[in-house]
Amino acid sequence: STSLTVTSDSVVANKTGTSGSFTVSASTLDHFTFVLATPQIDGVAFTGTNTLTAQDAYSNTVTGFSAAGDNVTITALSPFTGAVSGLHGSNVLNAAGDFSSGVANLTSLGMTYIGNDATGMFKAASADSKAGTSGNVVMNFGSAAQLVITTPPSSTDASGAALSQQPVVKVEDVGGNVVTSNSSTVTAAITTGGVSVTNPTKAASSGVATFSGLALNALAGNYTLTFTDGSLTAAVSNSITVSTGAATQLVVTTAPSGAASGSALTGQPVVKVQDSGGNVVTNASGAITATINTGTGGAITAGASVSISGGVATFTTLTMTGVAGNSYTLHFSNGTFSVNSGSFTMTFGAATQLVITTAPSGAASGSALTGQPVVKVEDSAGNVVTSATGTMTATINSGTGGSITAGATSTISGGVATYSALTMTGVAGNSYTLHFSNSTFSVNSGSFTMTFGTATQLVVTIQPSGAVSGFALAPQPAVQVQDSAGNVVTSASGTMTATINTGTGGAITAGATTTISGGAATYTALTMTGVTGNSYTLHFSNGALSVNSASFTMTPAPTISSPTATSPCNPAHNGTTTCTITGTNFENGATVAISANGSVTGVTWNSSTQITITVTGSGGNGGKGNLTVTNPDGGVATVTDGFKNGS
Repeated sequence: STSLTVTSDSVVANKTGTSGSFTVSASTLDHFTFVLATPQIDGVAFTGTNTLTAQDAYSNTVTGFSAAGDNVTITALSPFTGAVSGLHGSNVLNAAGDFSSGVANLTSLGMTYIGNDATGMFKAASADSKAGTSGNVVMNFGSAAQLVITTPPSSTDASGAALSQQPVVKVEDVGGNVVTSNSSTVTAAITTGGVSVTNPTKAASSGVATFSGLALNALAGNYTLTFTDGSLTAAVSNSITVSTGAATQLVVTTAPSGAASGSALTGQPVVKVQDSGGNVVTNASGAITATINTGTGGAITAGASVSISGGVATFTTLTMTGVAGNSYTLHFSNGTFSVNSGSFTMTFGAATQLVITTAPSGAASGSALTGQPVVKVEDSAGNVVTSATGTMTATINSGTGGSITAGATSTISGGVATYSALTMTGVAGNSYTLHFSNSTFSVNSGSFTMTFGTATQLVVTIQPSGAVSGFALAPQPAVQVQDSAGNVVTSASGTMTATINTGTGGAITAGATTTISGGAATYTALTMTGVTGNSYTLHFSNGALSVNSASFTMTPAPTISSPTATSPCNPAHNGTTTCTITGTNFENGATVAISANGSVTGVTWNSSTQITITVTGSGGNGGKGNLTVTNPDGGVATVTDGFKNGS
């Protein structure tokens, strides 16, 4: 409602009049008026106050306007190149509720511009060609939304070589605007297949990632690259044809296996010269050499080097020795590149030898060795051949007077012959070696020394004889404590006692017991009486063992009938003469002695009744001495003063 004031012209000066109240209503749609906030962000719904008002020719709001019957299209004018979206009809207002009292709230309706960054205007036009243009709106780039390849990678590449044309990738918003504030990292990867990409990442600078050194490592074929950056829409490149590149590596394509020590591997290795993508470099030549990389106690004994042909080195006779159960890896090299194999386990090889792992020792004659030998069947590297069976036999290899009396053979089990009852006799102090054989291989032991064994016997080493009743036996008997092989048991001690074993009328009158020292009992004063002509044997005992002597005969003692005290053997004073001794029971080998004033310088046994002696006097004139005849059997006859030196 309003009122109307009428002002007169100059005729009716200063005269006015006012009408009654009346109402002015809006006319029909004539145009649209925009109110748009600036700046806005590309790809993002407009923010702030953003309206479109339907107006009549007098700019009155046509409150009853409805887009349902008169669709309104909003477009971006040049220099904008993008489009409006987000409205009910994308860029069209076509719903009854889009205008309320003649005004469309473009903010709440979600008006969005997707396009280039620029400053420009928007136009609204109804179906019946009523229009309106906004003022200038600044559109800034939006958030990073996508990657776009602006310089594609070259279409061909040798595996591992940098692309001749390096790709350039831009980070853009949804409107295709470069997000110049972006510095995130763009990553390139082979879309499908391939091995890897060299230099695959590049940080964007002002929204642009310019790659350098980017290379594909792949088998020969066609590939594409996919560029990604977090949640941004990825970009896929044109097709790239990859060919074989320069050699960069060795690859073990057949791993070594079947390693039995001393034999060629049953799984002979194959090593290829490849480029970075795994293509065999067929023009590669030279040789590849294998060495042991890890694992102790091993050695390559044959076939370590093989020629490269067509980029491939195929081993055929690679042979190793090593410790069974140990793991090994091999190192392969062509002088430029190298590679290590996977791990494999050594097993024992063919039997080639016997090895004594526990030497025989502790050889006490007649007893089982305290150090029982252990002999193993081994391959050339010293591994026990656990599949070996059969028997192992021991014999004496060197050393005299010995013999194996028990346990010479042992069963081979798991490749090992473990003796448990090997027993020897031998000469104490002698050295021996043993020979072991399984009928295929043999080995000799080291030297060991025999010691005496357990006492098992008494042995009379000097038999009693020269038994003259009442006199000490000459020679005196000696008895040893011995083991079964006749070795003196030098640790034996105690006493040895002699008794008469056989023969009548005899008695031991002195020296029946003697001490055992170093295993020997040596009598010094054993004395008997007995019947002349009778035979006797003696019995010796140390309380545990005993032995009987050989038989001996009791003999009579000698007698002297001349010289006598009254008719002595009488040389000149300190002179030399011969004298004849007569009597009985003189034995061949009898000795004659003068106790004083002379000496016997010669004795001739003539018969059992006569002995001739040569004597020389000494000392004072007329000095006397006793003359004594001693038979070998100990019989003695003495003439007191039977010798006189001079007158």
